Amino acid sequence: MTEPGTLDHLAAILLGIILPYASLKRGQLTMGDRPLESQLKVVFYRINSLFQWILTAAVLAIWLYRDRTLGSLGLQWPRWEPSTTVFTLTLGFVLAYSVDTYRQVATPAARERTRRQWRERTPFMPASPREFRHFLLVALTAGFCEELLFRGFLINYLAWYLEPTPTGLVLSITLPALVFSLVHIYQGWEAVAKIALLAVIFGGLFVLTGSLLIPIVLHLAVDAFGGYLGYRILFDGREHDEGMDEEEE
Repeated sequence: MTEPGTLDHLAAILLGIILPYASLKRGQLTMGDRPLESQLKVVFYRINSLFQWILTAAVLAIWLYRDRTLGSLGLQWPRWEPSTTVFTLTLGFVLAYSVDTYRQVATPAARERTRRQWRERTPFMPASPREFRHFLLVALTAGFCEELLFRGFLINYLAWYLEPTPTGLVLSITLPALVFSLVHIYQGWEAVAKIALLAVIFGGLFVLTGSLLIPIVLHLAVDAFGGYLGYRILFDGREHDEGMDEEEE
């Protein structure tokens, strides 16, 4: 990355301070006792995705305006020289995510607990086949845009100012990860910790390979599967609730 200019500083402030704060406030307003109607969820998905694509386009424009290559932003094929480390890190993430997901759905009691948490903290999760289809746009958008913004841009930006030492490299990866995780604080501190770990791993994969390809694919897969899992659990729970209501009548 060439020396950051005024536009880079503005983008970093937007991503590192303004956007997390605005997302937190939006999340607090979105959360509530009443479940979101299906059409409102779809509108939420579209607006959220559109905003991220606009922001990504702006950062890309700034990057190209400064005569930087897309490859330096991570839009290139990965370097596979540290193949053992990359494979171990990727496999470790997949295994950890699988175990955590299994823990949330392994038993009827676990599924009911997960269902209650999602209804309370993330009422925008898809709860029908139609909502899930629209949610896939969110997964695709987050996979590409969030990785480019929080990994590709912010890590490069911080790396310019921090010393090229192991400590500087760790800070370049962890600071964007912390910002990214705090955006999701409305999901609870447990979710924040998980997302921070996810973001650190994705940042590490970006630095090791020089590419966003693996982080984008993993991020997309996590969000898409999370949406599918939410749809299955919430949809099944809704059918269960309706059955209970009919019995009471």
